[in-house]
This record gives sequence, structure tokens and C-alpha cells, in this order.
Amino acid sequence: MHDTYFARHCVRTLLERLKSRGVDISKTFINTDGASSHFKSKYTFESMFKIKEDLGIDHLVWETCGPGHGKGPWDGIGAMVKRLLRTLEMEVGEDGEVLLNAQMSVDCFVGLLLNKDRERETKLDRALADIIYYFIPSTCGGDRVMQRKEKEDIAGLSPALTSGRILKPVRRDKVKPTVTYVKGIRDHFFFHFGSDKHLLMRELSCRCGPCMKGKFKDCETDYVASDKCTQGSGKGFKMDFKSGSGRIGTRAKNRNTRAEVSNTRRKLAKAAKVGTFVALHVKEEERNEEQGHSFILAKVTKEAFEHKRGMRRKCQKIGLDFQVGGWYIEVEELVRDPDYPTTFGFDKKRKYTFDAEAVVANNVKVVQLSQKHNYSNKDKFRELPEAEVNRCEDAGCISWE
Repeated sequence: MHDTYFARHCVRTLLERLKSRGVDISKTFINTDGASSHFKSKYTFESMFKIKEDLGIDHLVWETCGPGHGKGPWDGIGAMVKRLLRTLEMEVGEDGEVLLNAQMSVDCFVGLLLNKDRERETKLDRALADIIYYFIPSTCGGDRVMQRKEKEDIAGLSPALTSGRILKPVRRDKVKPTVTYVKGIRDHFFFHFGSDKHLLMRELSCRCGPCMKGKFKDCETDYVASDKCTQGSGKGFKMDFKSGSGRIGTRAKNRNTRAEVSNTRRKLAKAAKVGTFVALHVKEEERNEEQGHSFILAKVTKEAFEHKRGMRRKCQKIGLDFQVGGWYIEVEELVRDPDYPTTFGFDKKRKYTFDAEAVVANNVKVVQLSQKHNYSNKDKFRELPEAEVNRCEDAGCISWE
């Protein structure tokens, strides 16, 4: 599962391995996409201060790309890897691969790289051959069943993977820590982790001499230094961190938080009128299907209603049963364009009934498509302004878990 625990685990492990090989990591620059579920998260950013201190990093910067502004190099590498895996699966005969999970995929890659004859037959791109592949066993908050399964997975790996290709399992806390809310995290794309847990944010990245040394007030780039929103040096504040409290206190706090969030979301659903647009919450484990976004867009087709005795129990949305006294809302879910994440298309077949608590924002403003999009029928698509995207993303990230 790609969440904040997975992201921070990978960053720490890779930096530790680079340092053990003699690579100078005193100045570290991280560049990723802006997925809010695991990269652009206050929990991930808070952990960077601990990583910076433990590994002795002097200058740590994290840059993210803008949403819907094209694909980055990470997407290109991922596409090449997935294309090769599909090619290997479609091979006819005994050479064909059956890849059911991440473990088998890594095993396949390493075996392919060791077999030079098959590597030439497959026409493996040298860029893929130069990548080092690792397998990360999964755990689930110390669950014994997952730990036993993890050991079985490791025991079944090929000898090619048993030498330094298996990383430590991801450790997930049962209770998330309390971390300062990072206001404006969606509007900024450059983050510098300074001393004493001071986080500096800028709307734009810059690679001039002073900025590369962390002297942002001396920035030489006019369009960055003159930015009124960031005031040149950036917007900064100190992050606060508190570990999870005791089990009894945590449970009571979680119950209160859940009740507060539930009431707020039900009010939003009840106020949503037919024909208006709402943002629906996406769980962290399902955000990969939505390109890392924390919400989906939908059009209200029936106002929120309370389920009463005698009404049908099964919901149109698979896996959800109506509960007496519960509130629900019927919507037409819009499909997000993978190339333009701020563009959504109508699909009359995607009419579902959701729990009212899934509504994180109502009266979402959408606009007609601009001329830059080439669609055969623009009437079936709507575009979400950047301000509304940020509002929905922030609302979707609020959770009682």
C-alpha cells in the first residue's frame, strides 16, 4: 500500500544505502509527483526532519511537480517497467512469466538481468537494466498473520534476491502522531527542511547559486524572488510533532474526532442540491486508482435521505449496506482524465449511492473546458479550477483514523 509510511520508509532506506556506499548526501534533493496520499503529506514531511538529523544531512529539499502539467521522469520509468512486465507475461511457451505480486515481479527482473541471453532476446532497454530493483515485504501494524506471510514470502524468493535485494518491512504505527497542519501545501511545490523543524515553502523551485546553498533571500531569479505570495525567501513555519497517546486516551480522542467529522460531512451532504457537484472522500488504500488524489468528483442526482425501515437494504455501490437511521446520497460519479487530472467526464452508467459521510465538500464550482483540450464532445467534460482542486484535496485528506 502506497501511503506515508511506505514513502518515508523508502526515502530513509535509499539514503542510508547511498551513504553506506560512500555517496555524499549532505545536500539532498528529492523530486517526485505531488500525490497527496504519500508524498505531499504533513506526516511524510514531518519524518524528513528526523531523517535529516539521523543521517547528518545539511541541506534537504523536496520538489514536486504541478498537478496536470505533464508527466515526470518517474512516470516514464514506471511506464517502461510495466510495458516490459506485460511483454514478459505475453511470451509464449516455457519462457512466459506469471506475475501475481511485487515479489514475483522483482524476482523476474533480477533473473532477467542475470540471464544475458534472454536479456538480448527481450531487447531490454539499457535504462531499465541500470535500475536496481528491491522487494519490500508488507506488514500490517504488527499483525501476526501478515508477519508470518511475510516470512513465507522471503523464504520463497530466488537466490538472486537474497543478497541485498530485500529491504526491511514497512512499519506502520497503530496510532498516527499529531502533526502541525501545513496550510497551503497544495499551492506550493518547493519545500526546504531547515533546522529546529522549520519548514520553508515556495510556490516555485529555483536552481540558482544562492538557492542551491539554501540562501533563498539572495535568490537571483526574478520570477521566483518577486513572487508576492512567497515574498522571495518563502513561507515558513515551525512544525510540531507529538507521538500517539495511550490506548485509552487515543480511543476516546478518536471517537470524538470521528463524531465531529461525521456530523460535518452529513451536514454537507444534506445541504447539497440536485444538479450541484460534490467531492467524495477516497480512502488512502484506494488512492492509487485516482492517481494519488484524495477525492473524486460527482454530480448530485438525488438529495441526501435517511434510510428507514421497509426501504431496500442493498446499495447500488458494491460493498455498502443501508443501515436504518443512516444518511445516504445518490450521485453520478465523474471520471478523472488520466492526462489532465483537473478534467472530469460524465458517465451516466456510474450512478451510485454513497454514505453521506463520504461528502467532504459541496457546491464545488466547475467550468467549461478551455480551448487547449481537444475533445470530440466538450459538453461531456468539466474542468475544476485550481482553487477548487486545493479545497477538495485538503478536505479529502481530513480523516478520523
